[in-house]
Amino acid sequence: GALWFLPILFLVRGIGNWLLRKNILLIGAIVGLCFTLFTLYVHIPFLPLYISGTAWGLFFFAVGYWLRDKETNPWFATIAAIGFVASLFTNIPSVYCGVDNMLWKVLWYPACVCGCVTFNNICRMIANASFVVHSRGALQHVGRNAMNYYAPHKIIFHLGFNLIAWF
Repeated sequence: GALWFLPILFLVRGIGNWLLRKNILLIGAIVGLCFTLFTLYVHIPFLPLYISGTAWGLFFFAVGYWLRDKETNPWFATIAAIGFVASLFTNIPSVYCGVDNMLWKVLWYPACVCGCVTFNNICRMIANASFVVHSRGALQHVGRNAMNYYAPHKIIFHLGFNLIAWF
């Protein structure tokens, strides 16, 4: 179902915070990236999704931690936007890396980082726009309580679609 990522988010947040406290986040990111690339290259049957998902999640957690102060740099943001737009014109897969071309699987990581940096900067520009300043309290509320909205959405959609189909 749509909530497959919640255990991964829980594990990434817990392991990532522990790695930060121990000052070994770099090791966690490298191990996560290497494990993920290994599982992309060598198919391991019956590998639970949360193991590989946690591995690549740790990589993105670490990259997000390291880029938190750099992503607003205009040069970095421009390069990320160019990389993201360039990735849109390729066959780089989204999320699941389900292609046979190993190069696309490897390029998926920088394309995702470029996309995250680009969208963060777009959202930051929108949030700082004069017409949005008055609704900032609502945006902050949604941001702080995002998991309260993410968790029940599958149930609500499922009930809604069943009710529509019933009528």
